[in-house]
Amino acid sequence: PARRRAAPAARAGRPEGRPARAARGVDGARAGDGVVHPTCATVHLGAVDDLRAVAEAVAERATVPTAWGCCGFAGDRGMLNPELTAGATRAEADEVAHRAGTLPEGRFDAYVSSNRTCEMGMSRATGEDYVHVLELLEAATRPGATV
Repeated sequence: PARRRAAPAARAGRPEGRPARAARGVDGARAGDGVVHPTCATVHLGAVDDLRAVAEAVAERATVPTAWGCCGFAGDRGMLNPELTAGATRAEADEVAHRAGTLPEGRFDAYVSSNRTCEMGMSRATGEDYVHVLELLEAATRPGATV
């Protein structure tokens, strides 16, 4: 039998789908500045560029922090041992806060990732609500949407 390969959800939302959405009359709203937390799975699947491409489809500027790293949530470990996530995310959270402070509103317009537990970990670390990048794409492509 043929071997199947796992494909990350972010790959499905790549900008190549924009012409099809435009043909249906769906003109996507865009956030100004977005910050992207790649996940360990995204890295292992070679899909960081896909994640960034989807983020760039819904934000004018998408930033992946240079201090990005594993959030340490590891399934349920972050719930059971929050100090693991706090330690693992400190440098990235500090960079996100610093970069946000340089923006006109003092924060990013969108905080995205591609895994719910990573979103939970980064939300705890930064105090901002991280959402799945495809949730932002869906919201941006609703008729009359403003992101």
